[in-house]
Amino acid sequence: MQKPLLTVLSLTILLALHCADYDVLGSEEPPAPVTLRITAVTDSSASLGWTQSPDEDFLSYTVYHKLLNGQSQNVDTSDIPVDTLTFNVDTSIVVFGLDPGTPYAFRVFVRNTAGLVSPSNTADTMTLQDFKNKNIELLPIDSNSITDSSLAIDWQPVTGISLRHYIIYMDTTSKVDSSKDSAGTRLANTQMSINSLQPDQQYYFKVYAVDNNGLLQAGSNVVGTETADGIPTTVHTQLDSNRLSDSSITITWRKSTAPDFRRYIISIDTTALADTFARQDTADSSTFFIFAASDTALTFSNLQRDTEYRFAVFVEDVKNNISTGSIVNARTKDGIPDPVRLHVSDVTNEAVLLTWNRAIERGAVTYLMYVSSDTAVDTTDELLDEVSDTTFAYEDTAGLPQLWFAVFVKNSTGNLAKSNIVADFPVFVSLNPAPDSITDSSATLVWTQSLDSGFQVYKIYRRTTPGVFNSLRAPHAAISEKFTNYFTDTGLDSATTYFYRLRHESVNAHGNIEGRWSNEIFVTTK
Repeated sequence: MQKPLLTVLSLTILLALHCADYDVLGSEEPPAPVTLRITAVTDSSASLGWTQSPDEDFLSYTVYHKLLNGQSQNVDTSDIPVDTLTFNVDTSIVVFGLDPGTPYAFRVFVRNTAGLVSPSNTADTMTLQDFKNKNIELLPIDSNSITDSSLAIDWQPVTGISLRHYIIYMDTTSKVDSSKDSAGTRLANTQMSINSLQPDQQYYFKVYAVDNNGLLQAGSNVVGTETADGIPTTVHTQLDSNRLSDSSITITWRKSTAPDFRRYIISIDTTALADTFARQDTADSSTFFIFAASDTALTFSNLQRDTEYRFAVFVEDVKNNISTGSIVNARTKDGIPDPVRLHVSDVTNEAVLLTWNRAIERGAVTYLMYVSSDTAVDTTDELLDEVSDTTFAYEDTAGLPQLWFAVFVKNSTGNLAKSNIVADFPVFVSLNPAPDSITDSSATLVWTQSLDSGFQVYKIYRRTTPGVFNSLRAPHAAISEKFTNYFTDTGLDSATTYFYRLRHESVNAHGNIEGRWSNEIFVTTK
């Protein structure tokens, strides 16, 4: 039983070796073959593409072709070499110099560093028929149509074919043909405007006619021209309102995308708003230069306060072309700082904690805190302190009645800006002075009545250890009557100490609920 099996295997191996195109015996594996395809064809060229070699020991692709003419389609290394490519990512090539109306076959041979070779499949095609008797005359490009990004081409209509449309091909070399990128398609028109071109760039064009069967039937001569020098695109300019003061202005602009950027030119002047200018060299102004395309902001200092300024940002390229100016107008502040928003953060029997946002002023500022016993707080009232921080604690150990506060921002020039006025809204909790208010099972708490027009609720919190605060999820009691200023807590255990704190909640001017805590007290039942 063993001998026939060995005989079959031996014959199989010999037949495989005899039929192989190449000797792949040895210790090395041949490279994986690639798959070849024809991607485009003209009357004189063929575009080829193939899959990328996955082998780590890749060395090269070599492309061969042959004229068929009834011969075998099998392309071998004895046929005409086209080119050798040594990067495995290079998987396409255009074969020029072919004869029109002629069948060709192509093959790609992959070689590895061990010298082993694997052929691709064979791909064949026929070039399109000869255009020499059906040429299209592409006319010289009219110089009046040429800008830095567009131009127009014209050609004579083709005759002698059933025309479907024309196709226009474009390239930056004179070897333009139908294997290049198409600039666009038009039906029976014989003129086309081509846009989105690069400035100062040479372009070449060729026109083909396509018949009703979708075949290229005629081709034109090649015509080339150069686009005009590009004027850089105007950049958008705007004011940075967060960096505006009485002596400085910051402007920002979008980054220039000019490929030949040289610098930004920034002009500043104080001329009338109706007096516009388009170029920096016509402006009666001071001029600043920035040579980094990534810079998109500039701060102007030592300006006059309460003065209108006009700014323009230009882009200049290496050929000294200058964009139209993007103009922005801005007025320095009048020297009065922006006011801050004052808040009462906490109120107890002993102190009122006030906080406010930091002033926007770029220079040094201080804050003047004033207090009054009525709502009209001004600099004629009592000055509590001048501070540089944004918090202030007013100690009220005597338990004074309702107080009102305002903070003034003072800048480096001594100008003041007044904040909103806030009140401390004291809510004091204390034991009832009546000796019978505390029993073995109850205690009465009293507090001063709320003066807040936005009053919502009194919330009483209780626990048997110190530290009553808003960590408690739910209040022990809630009283929504503004004029009720006492609460009797019942059901208490005898000879037990209870700790209480009251939270007074109101609606502020913005419609939000604000809460303020009282001091913490304790009572011991009998």
